[in-house]
Amino acid sequence: MITSSTDRAAPAAPPTTHDAPRRLRVLLVEHDAADAATIAGYFGDCAECRSTGDVERVSRMAQACERLARLRFDVVLFDLSLPDGRGLAGVATLVAAAPDVPVVVMAEAADDALAVAAVKAGAQDYLTKRQDDGRVVRHAVRHAIERQRLRREREGLLVREREARAAAERATRVRDEVLGMVSHDLRSPLTAIAVSGNALLDGSGDPSVLASAIVRSSEWALRIIRDLLDVTAIEAGGLTIHREPMTAQAITEMLWSMFAPSAAGAGVTLVVERTESALWVDADVDRVVQAVGNLVGNAIKFTPRGGRVSLAVSRGDNAVRFRVEDTGCGIAPENMPRLFDRFWQAHETGRGGAGLGLVIAQGIAEGHGGRIEVESRPGVGSTFTFVLPEQP
Repeated sequence: MITSSTDRAAPAAPPTTHDAPRRLRVLLVEHDAADAATIAGYFGDCAECRSTGDVERVSRMAQACERLARLRFDVVLFDLSLPDGRGLAGVATLVAAAPDVPVVVMAEAADDALAVAAVKAGAQDYLTKRQDDGRVVRHAVRHAIERQRLRREREGLLVREREARAAAERATRVRDEVLGMVSHDLRSPLTAIAVSGNALLDGSGDPSVLASAIVRSSEWALRIIRDLLDVTAIEAGGLTIHREPMTAQAITEMLWSMFAPSAAGAGVTLVVERTESALWVDADVDRVVQAVGNLVGNAIKFTPRGGRVSLAVSRGDNAVRFRVEDTGCGIAPENMPRLFDRFWQAHETGRGGAGLGLVIAQGIAEGHGGRIEVESRPGVGSTFTFVLPEQP
């Protein structure tokens, strides 16, 4: 069947079974009506081949581009002598209009040099009008479609290969980064353990003091390892949350007992503001203590001697909010988007630690359906709020 571009577009063919060939949709870009009728006849019902199809004919390049933009065709047959087709430049135009549709060019006479140039311009094949018969044309169309399919598959494979290589390179960089951080951060506690252990062996120190140093250093190393495992679980979506009822006051008291000694040692005043009434939360208490503890620990670390860190808890907007405020150095606006990047702290601030605390705190908040809010003014201080939604 042949239609012109002024006819109503035929609807897409319905799904077919293996017993019936799918009809091809052929866009014939041909200005000569007689040649168009001949070529269209090649795609009538043909018992010995599967290249039966519907042919839509246009006589101008602009019409061809418009139809390709609106409809899906299996192949384009393009007459190189089209008045406004601009010869081989027209091939590039058609390929640009529909990159996934193969183009087969048709010329008045056989010309090897022209055929090579046409293929270089993007055509899949070259036919000679009035010399190549229906069998040759159908064969060229079938192979053009198949070559285009293989080209798409090859390009898809190349894209996936590039993506896989990029992912592998990223993984290698992360691995090297992790190994570098682990070796750096574990060196201090392991060195302390080795020194204390040797002192115990040669009897050069107080055994109880040395044993305490070994225990503290072991706990330090275990915290580093736990942080790395937690980040891995968070990024894999495997962080487990075990909810239990607990008062927010009990959580803040645990945090006070954990951080009061380190705050005092740093010369920082740690204040826990008391709540007037009991606020109950249904959450993984250990994880909440870990997350808010990371915020408190960071606040102490980045607050100069003589400064102040406060921890307050309140209820509002159907959530319990743990607010950690400090009088530290603050965060530059350009660094705010990077706060929750892995290892950023260690790379950019020169402070101790692997820079995983905020990543873990954010993962724990999100694991509870919550979030972390940040406000900061350079030279004034920062406020981090762990927002824990109330459970119905």
